[in-house]
Amino acid sequence: MLGSAALAALLALGLADGRPPAALSGLDPVELCQGREKPGQESIDFVHGRYRYLFTTAESRATFEKDPARWRIQLGGACARMGPLSGAGGPSRFAVHDGKIYLFASDACRKAFLADPAAHLERDDARPEGDAEKGRALLARAVAAAGGEKAIDAVATYRESMRRTLASGGQDYVNVETLTIAFPGRVRTDSAWNESRYANVLSDGTGVLIGSGESHAMEESQVAALRREASRHPLAILKARSRPAFVAVAASARDGLDAVTVYFDGAATTLGLEPATGRVAKAWYRGRPGAAPPGAIVVEYSDHRDAGGGLTLPATRRVTWEGKPVDDLSGTFEIAVNPSLDPALFEVK
Repeated sequence: MLGSAALAALLALGLADGRPPAALSGLDPVELCQGREKPGQESIDFVHGRYRYLFTTAESRATFEKDPARWRIQLGGACARMGPLSGAGGPSRFAVHDGKIYLFASDACRKAFLADPAAHLERDDARPEGDAEKGRALLARAVAAAGGEKAIDAVATYRESMRRTLASGGQDYVNVETLTIAFPGRVRTDSAWNESRYANVLSDGTGVLIGSGESHAMEESQVAALRREASRHPLAILKARSRPAFVAVAASARDGLDAVTVYFDGAATTLGLEPATGRVAKAWYRGRPGAAPPGAIVVEYSDHRDAGGGLTLPATRRVTWEGKPVDDLSGTFEIAVNPSLDPALFEVK
């Protein structure tokens, strides 16, 4: 049984009655977004998502409830420097930019973000323009090189995983990174570090982040980020070619490769094709590897092999960001085409 002092402390934190503690050091988010730091009242609160907000007046709370997306903590509480799919920032380590509230994992993250907010905030790519007829012809060569339309259209599920053992601080860590896709519209990324497990799940427009024994629903910015990430995959691109909003335009040849820029689900990716075979050899796009800010990503694909079902897909990739190697994303993957998947993998409850 809790003593009176302990119970009082829990009540002050808002935990004894099951409510989360107040975010933003108890400041009213509506006032904060407008540049005013005013403490809210414990008696005028509202729980939205994973946070509990306090308000100065009932009117302020009503304003929040009418349009929570305008006044709430952005990015689902993820660290604004590290991106919408990163871990949560501290609910009392925040900053207001352009009338929006963002959280940060550390003071260094906050400082880096405020030095150049636009460089850290993600958004959909611009739709490319150019020669669509030539773009479609180039993409058709990539389709043929991968096995043809029939083989690609027959893919319902796909999984790739990479396993590595890494040493840090005198301890070995077994890391397994897995991407699982159920076409169309369901994506799951898993990251395992020894006994620790983390996952991002997208299922037909809604998503959830899973980790550290808890899960949280994704907000729109997080769903969009995961959707863009999945839309960069060569197989996902080839399967999406018949979608009404899909765009493919010819791009200038580079690195001795023919190039076609594709766009769907907010992601623009330029594929480099081997002139002789049509195989995808490179990809260029703007993205972020892990916690780095968005920048120029180059992916080199190699080791094209029989993936089953008549498909030929690259099993090895080398990734660079702003010209620097990204070892965490580089390596050889085990590929499975049309594996049987447990529907529970994509539950977003």
